[in-house]
Amino acid sequence: MLTDVIKMAAPMTFGVKKLTLMSSEFLDRYPHIMLLLKLEDRLTGIVGDGFDISLRISELCDSSLVSNTIAVSRRVLHFACVY
Repeated sequence: MLTDVIKMAAPMTFGVKKLTLMSSEFLDRYPHIMLLLKLEDRLTGIVGDGFDISLRISELCDSSLVSNTIAVSRRVLHFACVY
C-alpha cells in the first residue's frame, strides 16, 4: 500500500482547470497518499523548494532535471484592431 506525501507545483490556470478533477480521482484511488498542490504562475525551484513533481508549460532550461512531455499546448494570441 502506498503511503506518503507528494508535493506538486503547477501553473494556476492549468491546476484549476485540469488538476482539480484528476487529483480528486487520484486521491480516491490512493487514499493513504496526501497531495500537497501549490498552484501559482511563477516558476518554482523544483529541488530548492522541495517539490516531488512540477508541471510546467515551457521549455526545460536545467538539463540536470528529467522531463517527460505529457501534452502539447497550442498557444494563441488574440487582439482587437480597435481598442
